[in-house]
Amino acid sequence: MSNNYNYKFNPKKLSDKDIERHKDFDALLAQQKRVPLLVPKKEGGKIRRLFYLASAAAAAAILIGAFFYLSPLEQQSNQSATHKYLASQPFINPPLKNVQAKFASYKVDSYKGGEYEYESGSKIIVPPNAFINESGKLVEGDVDISYTEFHDYVDFFLSGIPMTYDSASMTYHFESAGMIQIFAEQDGNPVQMQEGKSIDIILVSELTTSNVNVSPKDFNVYKLNEKERNWTYEGKDNMTILAKETLENTTTEASIKKNLNQQLAQLDKDLSSSLADLDASFPKPDRPIKPQRSNGSENVFSLDLDDENLNFDDIFENEKGTKEEIKAKYEAIVWQLAPGYSLDEENWDNMRLKKISATKFELTLINESKNLKVIVNPVLGGDEYQKALSDFEEKMIFFTKQMEEREANMKAQKDALKLRFDEQKNAAKASSKQQVEMLKKGNTSTDKMIKRKVVNRFKATSFGIWNCDRPIPPDATKLKARFVDAKSQKQFNAKLAYITNKKHNTIARFYAEKGTEVAFNSDTDNLLWIVTEDEKIAIFKPEEFKRINQKKGTAIFNMNVIDKDLADEKDVREVLSY
Repeated sequence: MSNNYNYKFNPKKLSDKDIERHKDFDALLAQQKRVPLLVPKKEGGKIRRLFYLASAAAAAAILIGAFFYLSPLEQQSNQSATHKYLASQPFINPPLKNVQAKFASYKVDSYKGGEYEYESGSKIIVPPNAFINESGKLVEGDVDISYTEFHDYVDFFLSGIPMTYDSASMTYHFESAGMIQIFAEQDGNPVQMQEGKSIDIILVSELTTSNVNVSPKDFNVYKLNEKERNWTYEGKDNMTILAKETLENTTTEASIKKNLNQQLAQLDKDLSSSLADLDASFPKPDRPIKPQRSNGSENVFSLDLDDENLNFDDIFENEKGTKEEIKAKYEAIVWQLAPGYSLDEENWDNMRLKKISATKFELTLINESKNLKVIVNPVLGGDEYQKALSDFEEKMIFFTKQMEEREANMKAQKDALKLRFDEQKNAAKASSKQQVEMLKKGNTSTDKMIKRKVVNRFKATSFGIWNCDRPIPPDATKLKARFVDAKSQKQFNAKLAYITNKKHNTIARFYAEKGTEVAFNSDTDNLLWIVTEDEKIAIFKPEEFKRINQKKGTAIFNMNVIDKDLADEKDVREVLSY
């Protein structure tokens, strides 16, 4: 081979100008962040042995600076992706354009008012002189009232109405005991409720829940504020439980405590993740690199890269820049053999340099007869080390001040995060305590899930959407997920997904893409689905949830696309009847 590494002693000493040129550790670090690690591959230059360390300042500055790099954490939570997507969509957004809610229509004498019954047995009681027109004048003559109800996850899904509630920086799911929508018109023009008037709503519904973790006192009445895109609390729901029917499931004190522990563990995990995201959003100053001191060994050498025949593209794999730029970066580096290693004087055909740590590298020397591997370190010695150390200590003082300022800037947001998660923990503990207390009062061993017929009574003081609900915390079990078509194995990406917890009659929607976090209750039946481009429904069944290995922390949701045209609500119920 034509290019050999010639092993020689006593190379020319570098000048003070050469040393000073490479002593700015931080500048060298910034420079190296733009350039990947250089690894000689096939050919090289000459190895020269040094008995002095005057040139070592340049070596440590380049090498140590070259391999310290802290990558910022780059994450985007599923929650923010969902919020961003939903914010870009209509607040009420029915997923199937051809399947809309059906309204009952009642003609009301605005002067007299009246009482009207819906097909479910619900009643609306309209007082006399209740309506005004857009000019604020009392409406005379007949008014057409339109009214409909929503009772279960299929109704909620088709309505496109959001079923989450934000309170005290926490997002709750609505466990609904029934929801209505009501509005009125005269001759096609909308009318409003007169101030001080209200329509009495007697809403007959069905509640699938338990006799230990729920009470009529737990339910409230909420009004949807479409302009502000949120629900507003209107007061307590005057609920009456009429009957107990179908047996569904069982709950024990142990399962209540298990669920609490899962919730608390998940909240701790979510807090750590949120704090990490916050930390990543505040750039860190570059930490100065501390120089390494020579151990006094004579086994110090540099690499001579002056050979004009060197092929730098082969020697320095993935290096960017011209030959002159590469040479300028590496020619002043000085190496010291680690204790226990030695070099024999002979010719070498090739070399490779492999980083083990920031101050420890493996140098492989190659010729036709053998390979020699040694450990080398970039070092400084004598006055050069003391000067570099003094410079490092000055930079550390400034670095410490920058870090203190950074922490001060983050403190308010950190405190707010911790307070929000403390509130969520306290809410979970209070809910669990209430469940256990009610269990002891009612049934000492089991809590049977039953369907109950209930009547909600409240006053609608304006037209719009009203909901009788109990806010409950998000489900505890969370997995990073991927969503694929079980048949084609093509990924569902950038889709709105829906999941229902059938124990609590809730529905949540989230932005589904690779790595999305899916939250669900592992102690009950869950159903997840996505609407495809051609308005088919792809589902993940309750029994498939039970087969998920939760310990892995990840899951592939193999969704079965149901090949059925969805013309009306009945079709949708057939598809989602699991």
